[in-house]
Amino acid sequence: MKKIINYIAIALILFSATSCDKEPELNENLHGYYSLSLDIVYPSNSPYIAEFNGQNISETKFLRSIEKGELKIYPKDDNTPELVVKDYNIIENGEKIRLIKLPGQIIELYEEKKFVTLQNNIQFMSDRYKAVFNGQELAKGLNYYKKANGLNGNLEMYEEGTLDPILSQPFSLIETGANVINLLQLSETLFLDVPEDIEPDPESDQYTKVRFFYTPNVFPGVEKIKLEVLEYTNLTPLGSIEMNVGELSPYLTIDWDIVTNAGGNLNGLCQIITDVETGNILVDGGTNYDAVINFIKNNNYKKVTCQIPIGGITINPIVNLSNKW
Repeated sequence: MKKIINYIAIALILFSATSCDKEPELNENLHGYYSLSLDIVYPSNSPYIAEFNGQNISETKFLRSIEKGELKIYPKDDNTPELVVKDYNIIENGEKIRLIKLPGQIIELYEEKKFVTLQNNIQFMSDRYKAVFNGQELAKGLNYYKKANGLNGNLEMYEEGTLDPILSQPFSLIETGANVINLLQLSETLFLDVPEDIEPDPESDQYTKVRFFYTPNVFPGVEKIKLEVLEYTNLTPLGSIEMNVGELSPYLTIDWDIVTNAGGNLNGLCQIITDVETGNILVDGGTNYDAVINFIKNNNYKKVTCQIPIGGITINPIVNLSNKW
């Protein structure tokens, strides 16, 4: 009987010890703390401060037993909240408070499913111009756009100080995938679509890849041209390409060893341009010594984009659409 009593006493002691070991873990789960943090998804440099239940989240830890509370977002150095969420749920939204501020709008909670992204690669002639889609001004580079504002609309271009757009054209965003605008402003109201360049680089600096485009005022009424590239001195053919008005041509590869061998020290290029529909020669570099494609091997270009000017005589590279070795 005594042994039985002793066993019971030992069991009680062990149970008591086990209970004591588990109590701190239980208390930590019930009464532990968490920290809230602020994540401004866009724009990245927005200066804001957040309060949860009246406490600055950067200075306070909050009991885990508190799952909901009032969230206020203040601009830095301003006592008036720009956003108030009466019932912010930490369990649903997480400890990282994600916010977004679109141009011309107040800051709001960011939910990825409600937004699409847009990469704006428009190259304007100067800072006097801007692009707007469905009322939202587009910053250069990455933009966020709210789906609820409509995925279809007009892309509009404005010049500083004007109320009416200088250009308006239909534009649509896709919900999934990449939305990119690649345009180059050629004149106040003329823009060239410049799609993403996926052309591989040449094998070495022995070669340069060149492409061309022309606008409607260059050869009025001519919808498609053929451009033949020749070595300037001996008129050795280097290749030819065709292009529609207002569109970029494919790339043509120039082998500078051929140019050097044919042209001595000049290393120059010239062109013959023909109207594809009629066969009429518009520019004849074989007889017009002023006709020239104005870059040489020493420019060290690996890929070049050239604009054919009015008349098509002197063709120059567009520097910001060209790359060097």
